[in-house]
Amino acid sequence: MRTVHKYHLTGMGVGVLGDPEGAMFGEITLEVPAGAKFLSVGVQDGGLVVWAEVFTYEDTPKQTRHLFLAGTEKKLPDGKSFHFIGTVQQDWFVGHLYEVFAS
Repeated sequence: MRTVHKYHLTGMGVGVLGDPEGAMFGEITLEVPAGAKFLSVGVQDGGLVVWAEVFTYEDTPKQTRHLFLAGTEKKLPDGKSFHFIGTVQQDWFVGHLYEVFAS
């Protein structure tokens, strides 16, 4: 069966939104069920979250996935491929979330 799960990104290299001193951009590593499909990114209860459609079978293996949160006009790392997940905005904060793949 497939369901939609929410993964909190705040505290995983991403600061608390609404706090200019706490916001950080960069690579985020998540452990998700194999085959997870990232759907969107947003803010919930002041924190950054990403939603993914996942298989919920008990024997579904876990997989490490790499995301990258970039600010507007900030450079993406060289030597990698990216898949855009979405843009999130709150007050002064604007972040663009990508999944990262080795080139």
